[in-house]
Amino acid sequence: MDNNGYAPNYKTTVRGYIRYESLVYMYSEIINSASENLRLPNYITLTPWTTVTNTNTVFFDHGSNKNCGKFC
Repeated sequence: MDNNGYAPNYKTTVRGYIRYESLVYMYSEIINSASENLRLPNYITLTPWTTVTNTNTVFFDHGSNKNCGKFC
């Protein structure tokens, strides 16, 4: 990200490829677990994004919301 300003599409692991979105989600699960239990978890079970569905999910880009302030 430092070199080109973009997040990677995936990360290669011993179990195959993990999409960037899944890495961010996994990291958030680790932080959440550590926050609740005051220690790092022994493991995290990761559900691939291709199987996660939510009909309320909204996607947007920098130009789609003029009122999002500094977060866009």
